[in-house]
Amino acid sequence: MQKSKYKIRRILHLKAALFLAFFFLLFSSHVANAAALYFDPQERTVGIGQPFKVGLLIDAVDPINAFDVVVDIPLGMAVTDSSDGNSIISYWIERPTYDPSNNTLEFSGIVPGGFSGSGGRLLVLTLVAKDPGINVITYDQKTDIILNGPSPISDQKNILPLNLTVEQGKELADNVIPDIDPPESFAPIIATSTSIYGGKWAIYFQTEDKGSGIYGYEVAESPYKTDSYDSLHWQDADSPYLLQDQSLTDYIYVKATDKSGNDSIEIVPPRSVEWSLPFFWVIIIIVVFICLLILVWSH
Repeated sequence: MQKSKYKIRRILHLKAALFLAFFFLLFSSHVANAAALYFDPQERTVGIGQPFKVGLLIDAVDPINAFDVVVDIPLGMAVTDSSDGNSIISYWIERPTYDPSNNTLEFSGIVPGGFSGSGGRLLVLTLVAKDPGINVITYDQKTDIILNGPSPISDQKNILPLNLTVEQGKELADNVIPDIDPPESFAPIIATSTSIYGGKWAIYFQTEDKGSGIYGYEVAESPYKTDSYDSLHWQDADSPYLLQDQSLTDYIYVKATDKSGNDSIEIVPPRSVEWSLPFFWVIIIIVVFICLLILVWSH
């Protein structure tokens, strides 16, 4: 009887041990697959009033499809710029927005097909430190990472904060590779819509820059085609841009400039050029015909 009880007790202990081992293995496997959100660099010393750049990165074992990110900025610092150059996020639901009242930066976006791997860049922030001391930049716990799949399932996340030491008079060397490449080529489109500019002709445009990100756009209209772009009268522009020449007989130049000063220019030829040339020859023929009639009648 005692042996039977001892045997039953051993079996129960063995089952409990197996259950705990399975639970630990399952939990440790899930934690091991958690996406790591971190900063580049992980630790540094900066000076007061000296702008410096920080990369927001992710390592993911399982493919990530979407991000909803909140970054907590220390009170002694401020965000002056953000660049999405080389970001793994292709489509932005909400572009990076800095709220100085709460000292948070938020953004959300989608990665079609999902991202897995190491060193995936989300953003590059430019910050300025205002006070000396130790500061910590981190991802807020409200940050959500969605796994790539048929249903929106949040992934586990491992957050690695950035420790910053701020010193008076510290000189800073920029750690970001210089951007010497222009924005990607693009194809502006001329279109009209009754809901935009009262149905007048407008030009639509958008491109990407994988280095420092797009700074802005300019548009110029000219009756002549030219390679001397500096001679054009450029206007700051947002898409869609209302065209001054509603007859569409001008050449339209659209310039995209990145945050490092590199630019890319696209040219849209006159829409009515195919009609203007035949019309020109029709006028010539009519004039010649009238001249011939006058000559015939005069004789």
